[in-house]
Amino acid sequence: MTAELKEAGLNFGERRVGWLMKLNGIRLVRTRQHKVTTDSRDTLGFALNTLAAVIDLFSRRIIGWSASDRMKKDFVIRALDMTVRLRMPSPGCIFHSDRGSQYCSHDFQQELTKYKMIPFMSGKRNSFDNAAVETFFKSLKAELLW
Repeated sequence: MTAELKEAGLNFGERRVGWLMKLNGIRLVRTRQHKVTTDSRDTLGFALNTLAAVIDLFSRRIIGWSASDRMKKDFVIRALDMTVRLRMPSPGCIFHSDRGSQYCSHDFQQELTKYKMIPFMSGKRNSFDNAAVETFFKSLKAELLW
């Protein structure tokens, strides 16, 4: 909303725009309410995630990514390789991920060792540990799918 107002020649800060929206009863609707859609009793196949992203938490930029139709170890290794080519992280850099099998694979762990990165994984069933990536994918879905 702030960007749209600036394009129209009105230079207001985000807080002022938020306050004016609240005052006028205008709410930002960006996500959908959670709806359970998984039925594990069905016999149909399911679609896996097909995008892996690496985010630099300092700059909050995507610095590595990979797309595939299958969630395999080479899929995340390609994203890691792109990250290393782009940023050349110093030894001891922490690589945080969830506990997916592709991140636990021997080949992926070897790549982290090769680049002298320290693996760190989210707690079991705790998406808050990986909040930056979860937020990125939520925003991506909100802007492109919903």
